[in-house]
Amino acid sequence: MLLNVSSAEGVLLTTYGKLQPPLGKHRLKIVEFISVLLTVGSEAAEKEVIRLGAVKRVLDLFFEYPYNNFLHHHVENVILSCMESKNSQLVDHLLSECNLIGSILEAEKDSTLTAGDSDKLQPTVPAEGKKPLRIGNIGHLTRISNKLLQLANSNVEIQSHLQENSKWVDWQTDVLSKRNTLENVYSWACGRPTSLHDRSRDSDDDDYHDRDYDVAALANNLSQAFRYGIYSNDDMDEAQGSMERDDEVLFVFSLYLGIEA
Repeated sequence: MLLNVSSAEGVLLTTYGKLQPPLGKHRLKIVEFISVLLTVGSEAAEKEVIRLGAVKRVLDLFFEYPYNNFLHHHVENVILSCMESKNSQLVDHLLSECNLIGSILEAEKDSTLTAGDSDKLQPTVPAEGKKPLRIGNIGHLTRISNKLLQLANSNVEIQSHLQENSKWVDWQTDVLSKRNTLENVYSWACGRPTSLHDRSRDSDDDDYHDRDYDVAALANNLSQAFRYGIYSNDDMDEAQGSMERDDEVLFVFSLYLGIEA
């Protein structure tokens, strides 16, 4: 299969260790193609994807390359297309044969990449002597898990798979729910996300008044600068010239502010 490569493809050194072999742009493009193909909703295409084991291989790549965000994006789309498919065979294939739920729980249980993982014959090999790194696909796993819960409300098959897995129920209660609460930006008491949803303030009007205040302050500063001859010579002629420029500056800014000088 095109998604499989030999171990002799080469080594790519990274900041966290090395990739042996790296994913490569060709395999990334194949995953992207599968992602687009599944959005079509063709039953014939879905059957062929199941027959070839493409979904399972794509899911394996997701965990084998935990720091390739381009790959994670496409694989997440593949998973969402499978979960939302009207083809129950594809949904069952994802949850049973591909063991999506078990893979999520396993990754969450061991969410760091350590030197001890190098004996698992994974392509992502961490560097020795460095602090263990958290795998980089947890955010995608969180969104996928929340999507599973959402679809379980209307899909009996997904609901039964979740309820039958006691480890999932415990993880959802102890980890996922708390994570969703913590990462809910709308509940933060500070920062930009909260202010974006504060509709009690007219931002355009406030920006206008803030701008007027800044311009008025600038006009006053320029006035003081010219009045005390900061931008003029010490002779009286230049001082007189600065006073005239002072009047001109005040006149220009008065026009800008819409007031009479």
